[in-house]
Parts: sequence; structure tokens; C-alpha cells
Amino acid sequence: MDELLFFGAFEELSVIFETFIVYQYIYGLFEIVASKKKSLFCFIFFGIGLGALSIYVQVPLILITYTLLGLFLLEMVVCASTVVTRIFSVLYFAIVMIVSEMLCSALISVLGKLALTNTFNYGIPRILSILIAKLIQIFAVRVTVFIAQWKKDTVDDIDIRFIFPILLCQVCSILLTYHVFVLCFYNLGEFDIFSFLSISGIMYINIIIFLYFDHIKVAYKYKAKNQAIETKLKLQEEYYRTLEAHQKETISLWHDMKKHIDLIKALYNTRQNNIAVVYLDELQNDLSQRLKIVQTEDPIIGALLTEQLKRADREEITLSLDIHLGAQMKLQPIDLCIILGNLFDNAFEACAHLGKHCEKFIQIEIKQREQLLFIRMVNSYNSETNKLKRVGKHGFGLNNIRRSVGKYGGHFEIKMSASEFSATIIIP
Repeated sequence: MDELLFFGAFEELSVIFETFIVYQYIYGLFEIVASKKKSLFCFIFFGIGLGALSIYVQVPLILITYTLLGLFLLEMVVCASTVVTRIFSVLYFAIVMIVSEMLCSALISVLGKLALTNTFNYGIPRILSILIAKLIQIFAVRVTVFIAQWKKDTVDDIDIRFIFPILLCQVCSILLTYHVFVLCFYNLGEFDIFSFLSISGIMYINIIIFLYFDHIKVAYKYKAKNQAIETKLKLQEEYYRTLEAHQKETISLWHDMKKHIDLIKALYNTRQNNIAVVYLDELQNDLSQRLKIVQTEDPIIGALLTEQLKRADREEITLSLDIHLGAQMKLQPIDLCIILGNLFDNAFEACAHLGKHCEKFIQIEIKQREQLLFIRMVNSYNSETNKLKRVGKHGFGLNNIRRSVGKYGGHFEIKMSASEFSATIIIP
């Protein structure tokens, strides 16, 4: 009697685990539009129904049908998805369920030298088959979510770092489950309280691991968002400091302008035209250097470009800008800063590897027509001296650009010659 009670309790725990797998699948693939209370109620209702069928019906085909139908309805109620998308997601989940359960049943039948039907009836083989199948399913769901987000270019580096530790966790969980099975089936001959607690602990640990993974991912995104905001604030502060310095410089120039005009008039009156022309050229160069500031529709972009002009002056690099931005951009300013920042870093680094007598230049063209954004940067480059550099740090900057461009379905292309490096970005 106690063993039957443990079997029934395990069935209910496996239902909780199954509901958690469905939750991971839906929340990983779709955008949730329902409120938290509504979503929680729907998942609880789904779990109660599945739990009742697991106790009173126990027919695998009915259980699978209910799970797939419930998955379709959950996606329809809590997610923003089309009918075709829901159908394909349900079919894929059905394949994962059926293949994992059939594979586990066959494997246990062979390893335990049992009849295949024993793995579908109440008993220790069924417990092992269900739990291992669920462990495989939850890992398959996480990999599926990772691939789907990777294709949308929204996956974070933290996902990649966690895939292999999670796989190792699943392997260890399966080995522990099989050890409990051997202990119960061959040594004890029954499913006792300690075996039940061990199996329950394995399911609990897996749920906690995946929940913590989700929390870590949220915290990672929150940290990245805060860093982006801090970068934006720093750029704005730099821009306003530049404006303040520009205003002071303008006031100073206006104060001296009358003296310059009087001197030029005096030179012309005394027919010293050549000296006046030279003086005007010197004055023009002085004004262009002292009033060097880039003004755009967005102050953040203006601050970034102004800073690059100053950097080019310090490093004695000729920087030419051709900027035509509209008031409305599809691209977020912070993403444009990531793209331009990495392009400039790569360009300055390429120029730094050139010899003292080589021409150092950077040409940047940014043009917007309605929603279409075109960016092209060309910089001086030496294929031989930059070869070692491109193997390392240079590649990370290009990957960051690709990721930001990919968020908007854009196109990124680079070309290299013996003396020039060019990068072209088109965002529709």
C-alpha cells in the first residue's frame, strides 16, 4: 500500500515537472502578453488536468494528446503567436516527447532485461523511464530556445556559457536516477520512502537549476541595460560639457572678433592684400579648430562623433565626416553608438599599426532616407601589420557590430585590400 502511495505521489511530481517543462518552452519561444495572474492560473489549470489523467487514466496516448492540446491552448491564451507558429511548436514538442519516452523505455527494457510493456505500467521501471525522459525533454527544450533566440540574434553570451554545464547536470541526474533504479529494483525489490525522496530531489534540483538560470539571465540583461544607460549618460554629459566649452569659446571669439575685423580692414586699406589673405586663412583654421563640434538630431551621436574628432586630432589622423541623420531613426541611439564605437575603435587601431610616414585617414558616411540607414567607413590599412591584430581583439568588435545590426535585420559587409579597410552597413 505504501509503495502504491509513493507511485501515485511520483506521478503527481512528474506532472509538476512536465508543467515546468511546458512553461520553459512557452516562455522561451514566445512573447508573453497575458498578465502574471492569468498565466499562473492557466498553468495551474493545465497541471491539475494532467495530474488527474495521470492518476485515473494512465493511458500514454491520452496523456500526450492532453499535453499537446494544452500546450496549443496555453500559447493561444498567454502568448502573442500565430496559428501556424503554434501548430509547428506543438508538433516539435510532440516529436521531442514521443522520441524521448520511446527511447528511454527501449533503453531501460534492454539494460534491465525487462519486457517493454513493464515500462508503461505502474512500477519502478516506469518511474525510471518517465524521469529520464523528462530530463532529456527539459534539456532539449532549453537547446531549442537557445537556437530560436540565436536565429533572431537576441541570444546572450551567457546562454552559450551555460549550455554545457546544464548538459553535464542532466547527465549526472540521469546517472543518479539509474543508480536509484538499480538500488530499488535489484537490491530492495521495492520503491521505499528514501528512493521516493531521492527521485523527488533530482526533479527539485533540476527545476531550481533552470529557475536560477532564468534569474541569472534576467540579471545579466538588467546589468547590460544599466551599462547601456550609463554609457548613454556619460555621452550626454560629455556632449553638454563640449557645448559649454563651445559656448565659452564662442563668447571669447566674439570678444576678439572686432579686433580681427579692424586689423583686416586696416590691411586692405593700406593695400596689404596678400598679408590680409594669409591672416584670413590663419583665422579660419583657428576657428575650425576651436569650434570643432558635431551637431546631430541626437545629442548622444553628436557627442560620440565630436569625441572621435578630438581623438583623430590627438593621433594625427585625418577624419572626414559626412553625416545626414533624420529626426526619426529605426535604430536606437545606443545601438548606433555600439556600431560606430566599434567601427571607430577598429579604424583607429588599424591606423595605429601604420608607419610614421604612411597616410592615416578615416572616412565615415552616415545617411538616412526615411527608415533606411546607410553607414560606410573607410580607413587606411596595412594587411601585413594588421594580420596578427585581426586574429584577436579585432574580431570581437566586428561580432558586436554584427549582433547590433542583426537585431534590426540589417546587412553588414567588410572588404579589405592591401591599403584600405571598408565596412558597409545597411539597415532597412
